[in-house]
Amino acid sequence: MPILLGVAASLLIGISDALGRAGARRANTVSHVSTAMLSGSVVAIGLSVFVGSTPLVEALVYGAISGIFVSIGLATLYRGMAKFSAAVVAPPAAVCAAIVPFVWDLIQGAQPSGTAMIGCGVAIVFLGLSTITAEVRADVEAPEIGLSVEDWIDIGETNGDGDSTQDPADGEIDTSDHRRSWRSAINPYGLVLGIGAGILLGLGIICIAGTPSESGAWSVAGQRVIGFATMAGLAAKQRVPVLLPSNIRHLGMLSGLAGTAGITCLVLGVQRGGDLGLVAVAGSMFPAVAVLIATVFDGDKIRWWQVLGIAGSIGGVSLIALGS
Repeated sequence: MPILLGVAASLLIGISDALGRAGARRANTVSHVSTAMLSGSVVAIGLSVFVGSTPLVEALVYGAISGIFVSIGLATLYRGMAKFSAAVVAPPAAVCAAIVPFVWDLIQGAQPSGTAMIGCGVAIVFLGLSTITAEVRADVEAPEIGLSVEDWIDIGETNGDGDSTQDPADGEIDTSDHRRSWRSAINPYGLVLGIGAGILLGLGIICIAGTPSESGAWSVAGQRVIGFATMAGLAAKQRVPVLLPSNIRHLGMLSGLAGTAGITCLVLGVQRGGDLGLVAVAGSMFPAVAVLIATVFDGDKIRWWQVLGIAGSIGGVSLIALGS
C-alpha cells in the first residue's frame, strides 16, 4: 500500500506540474505558485478536519518548513524551464528530488532489500532519461549571480493584470540550424537552477513525510499555508499580483488541488509504514507523467528515449514494490 500511494502521488503531482507549466507560460511564475498554494491550503485544511486527525505542533512546524522549501523549489523549477531549455533543467531537478530523500533515509538507518535498491537505481536513471527533450534554445542568456531569492525566480515584467510582457520571441526554440550541438544548450546556470530546485523539493519531502500518523494531512496544510505566505511576500516585493489573472486562475487552483492530493498521498504512504526513501522515489516519477500529458494534450513530440525512460521508470518502481 505505501508504494501504491507513492505511485498515486506521482500521477497527481504530474498533473499538477502540467497545469503549472500551462500557467507559467501565461503569467508570472510567482503568481501561479501562490495561487496553487492558496487553493491547496483550503483543500488540505478541509481534508484534515474531515478525517478527524490531530493538528500536532510538530506536524505543523515541519509542514511550515517544508512549505518554504517546496514553494521556492517550484518557482525555481518553473523559472529555469522558462528561461533555459527544459532539457537542461528538468532532468537534474527530477533526479535530485528523488535522490535527496532516498539518501537521507539511508543515513537514518533504513535497510531496503536488494531488489528495492536496484529498483531505486533503475527508476532514478530512467526518470532522468524520460525528461530529456530535443529542444535547443538559441542565445541562452545567463542570469546575474549573487542575488536574492526573488531575483532567481522572477519571470520578466508583468502588466497590471499579471500577464507577462516578456517578448515571446525571446524564448523561442531555434531549430533552423541542425548543426547546433547539444553543448550550446547546456548552460551552467540552467543546471544550477535545476539542481537547486531538485534539492529544495527533496528537502521539502524530507520535512513533511516523517510526521506522526495521528497528524494525518495537517503537515500538508502547514506546508501549503506557509508556501502561500512565502510566495505572497515575494509577489509583494516584485510588485506582481499575488493571484493569477481571473481568466487563467483555474489553472493555478487545479494545480494546487492536484499537488495537494499528491503530497497527501506521499505523506500517508510513509505514515502507513513505508520507507521514506522508497516511497519518495515512487512518488518522484511525476516528470514522466508530465511528459505524457504534454504529449497528449499539448502536442509535444515524445522521443524514443523518453518512451524508454518512462518504461524503465515503471519497471524500477515495480522492483521497489516487489522488494518492499
